Amino acid sequence: MNDNDDVLARINSIALDDERVRAVILSGSRNNDRIEKDEYQDYDITYLVNSLSSYKNNSEWIDVFGPKIIIQQPNTMIIEGYDVLSEESSIVYLMLLENYTRIDLRLLSIESNSIFLDSLSRVIIDKDNKFEVDEIPSDIDYWVKKPTQKEFLDCCNEFWWVSTYVIKGIARNESLYAKDMLEGPVRKMFNTMIKWSISEKYNFTINLGQSNRFLRKYIEPELWDKISNTYPDIETLNIWYSLDQMMNIFNDLATNFSNSLKFNYNTVEAVNVMMYNRTRIDEVKFKEK
Repeated sequence: MNDNDDVLARINSIALDDERVRAVILSGSRNNDRIEKDEYQDYDITYLVNSLSSYKNNSEWIDVFGPKIIIQQPNTMIIEGYDVLSEESSIVYLMLLENYTRIDLRLLSIESNSIFLDSLSRVIIDKDNKFEVDEIPSDIDYWVKKPTQKEFLDCCNEFWWVSTYVIKGIARNESLYAKDMLEGPVRKMFNTMIKWSISEKYNFTINLGQSNRFLRKYIEPELWDKISNTYPDIETLNIWYSLDQMMNIFNDLATNFSNSLKFNYNTVEAVNVMMYNRTRIDEVKFKEK
């Protein structure tokens, strides 16, 4: 594993040797002092270049970064019929090197209107003195945002509505469908409500990271255990137990959150759906006897 300083020195050296590269920006968690550093962190790098077209159809140039285990160019890919991104405004290389270094490299035109420095961005090379950045990087741009009343109600409605799809899958003994609904749209709204509820206790000044990955250090062990128990295997009965637990947790959090923020919460909707789901599950169990 390369030392952090060695990797950055190599990234900078490549940029300094290439006249097309006019500036280098380091972004993301490596600028965040509130995150413990480890060997799995990516180097999120942007090269601002004055001839973006010269890099197109010439991926061999990135060999200067060293031997690779795997590389991905997401904005040249078509996945499930969806054109992920266009190369017109930027070129992206995601690299995992043989020394286990991970580099997410984005090439962007120096003249682009898409240049954006968030609170975790740091200009480390500026050949043309284009930038005036004096602020110390922080994760303020990644703090959980306080929802509006509508965002809160929409999250609740989506959670309760799609929970009925899980029941449909269980009733049909379609465990793959039921689990996909649980871990897809239902889980997304579940995690959103958790994120809002926990962040409200910190006045929305915390960054819980992607998929709430820093959640554990902000909640009590009892709630952590309850949330952990909502991740089931493929058995339909266990999927139901997980959904039932999720409904209880979601309803409790939504009730407390709405009271704290003086939001309206559609408790009739919540009670109706919980009753419906539990009634239909009782029918499924009856059929199985």
